[in-house]
Amino acid sequence: MGKKTIAFLLALILLVVFVFSSCAGDNKTSQTADTTAVQDTTEAEEEERYIYPQLDLGGEDFTLLGTTTTWGFYEYLDRDTMTGEVLDDAIYNRNRFIEKTFNLKIAVAEEIIDNVYSKINTVIKAGEDAYDAIFCPGWTGDTTYLGSYAAQHMFYDLSKISEINFDGNWWNQKLRTEGALGKDGALFFAACDINIFTLQGTWCLFFNEKLFEDLNLERPYKLVKDGTWTFDKFAELVKAGANLNGDDSFSWNANGKCIYGYTSFNAGTLTLLLGSGERFVSKDDQGYPVLAIETQRFYDVCTKVADLLSTQGYYLNANESVDSLFHYENIFMNGRALFTCAELKAASRLRTMEDPYGIVPAPKFEEAQKEYYSAKTRQAFLLVIPVTNPDPNTTGAVMDAMAYVSYRDVTPIFYDVTLSQKGLRNEESIEMLKLIRDTQYFDAGIIYGWTSALNGAIISAVDGGNSSVASIIERYKKQIDSSIQKTMDAFYGE
Repeated sequence: MGKKTIAFLLALILLVVFVFSSCAGDNKTSQTADTTAVQDTTEAEEEERYIYPQLDLGGEDFTLLGTTTTWGFYEYLDRDTMTGEVLDDAIYNRNRFIEKTFNLKIAVAEEIIDNVYSKINTVIKAGEDAYDAIFCPGWTGDTTYLGSYAAQHMFYDLSKISEINFDGNWWNQKLRTEGALGKDGALFFAACDINIFTLQGTWCLFFNEKLFEDLNLERPYKLVKDGTWTFDKFAELVKAGANLNGDDSFSWNANGKCIYGYTSFNAGTLTLLLGSGERFVSKDDQGYPVLAIETQRFYDVCTKVADLLSTQGYYLNANESVDSLFHYENIFMNGRALFTCAELKAASRLRTMEDPYGIVPAPKFEEAQKEYYSAKTRQAFLLVIPVTNPDPNTTGAVMDAMAYVSYRDVTPIFYDVTLSQKGLRNEESIEMLKLIRDTQYFDAGIIYGWTSALNGAIISAVDGGNSSVASIIERYKKQIDSSIQKTMDAFYGE
């Protein structure tokens, strides 16, 4: 066969491939279950092959309900235009990609965070198809819990929506496991990276690298990676960091010079307790929730945490207004604490901090503990699909794709923005942020409100240096059992 003939045949083959590919790419109107495999090459932690469903929503609005806040979180689900801010632009580009892929128009409705549940209650009970999906906090105020609304049958069971690929890394696996109830693993809420607030609302430890250097202490990154970052190691560093520095005592003085080993408030105490792997509620082999903290290990955890927090200089509970000097973030930012426990969103405030700092997850209780656990703030957003939505399967497909694209394109930008402070931009910090994201944890007992009173009582005791929690548990046990029974009857009772 001559060279010209071979060249002609190769050209013909390429032409056929091109025409076939173009025709396949133009077929955007199919609403069948056919899918197209797309290989996305990115700088994310790993390359994933994602299958985008071929859906055409005919240009209709796809409405998401989000909230506004006043606590310094990034609250935007969409941006009208590119702003030049990299996180804004990543959100904008993600949404335009989803709109183009599924021929829809993303519409964002907002409600003040403290009013979001009253809004949901009104709309759903009226039977209004107002929202395709909702991002709502796990818990607001003193008595408003996402789980109580789920028990009123206001949300779909997401585990039954096969279009949501819960095995994907773009969904929070710990919350998926902890949130599932009953034999069938009913799941009424989920966490992903679509809403940046969900990531920013994760508690972790910040440490002052300059003070570490001054004290000739080894930064804890290696301990974390080796699985040896334990409460004892944390306590050892906290004790080394406490320094009167010429002051007469560790009593708070805004003009003083003493340095505290650790500063936070009772949310930090809960973070240390949950970081130990202990949870207020677990499940039996039938998926039924049961109180889980009547164990010697939990008592040991409370004892160690309380002992550390009860010693002046080791711990300073400081939670006045964020504008006050007597606030844990400001104390840390001014170089007067070796550690603070704060939400990831604190990094946006710490950019002006003079000293470089690092980020690590809450420590394990002991090395034998298999995993780290990074507690989420109670206001952190969870995704639900309201029962007034007439097509939850289509919504599930769109939200799964949006969660994936967020994981692929937005989360790495969030890492970069979070690390945009001198001395923090390094591979170790990137690893820590990824680990904190992957270990986000919400105790189901808190989301459903079963253990809220017990939770508050134990945290107050331990934060104040009192480890005698057995009597507290006994006081609330019957109430918790009754609350769990009421919820499960609502889901599974006749």
